[in-house]
Parts: sequence; C-alpha cells; structure tokens
Amino acid sequence: MLITYIEKKAIDLGCSNIVLDTFTGNFAVHRFYYNNGYDPKGFHFVVVLDEKK
Repeated sequence: MLITYIEKKAIDLGCSNIVLDTFTGNFAVHRFYYNNGYDPKGFHFVVVLDEKK
C-alpha cells in the first residue's frame, strides 16, 4: 500500500523519478523493490565521518 501511495503522490506532484535507498546487504528490501518494479540505476556512495570504529 505504501508503494502505491508514494507512486500516486509522485504522479500528482509531477515528479519524474522515485529514488529509494537501501544498504547493499539488505537483500529482503532489494527483493521487495524488484518485486514492485524498481531497478537499480546507479550507485550511492557514502563516507561516514563520525562512525566509531
């Protein structure tokens, strides 16, 4: 239901894209996105500067 709402809202607002992020190891979410018609189109690179080691 949430994906349907987001897509309708984006259309109503005149958006041309919906971008969803997930961590690389979150395979359950990857599967969910794929099953809802979303495909990866690029990479999102991040550096966390204040993360404790």
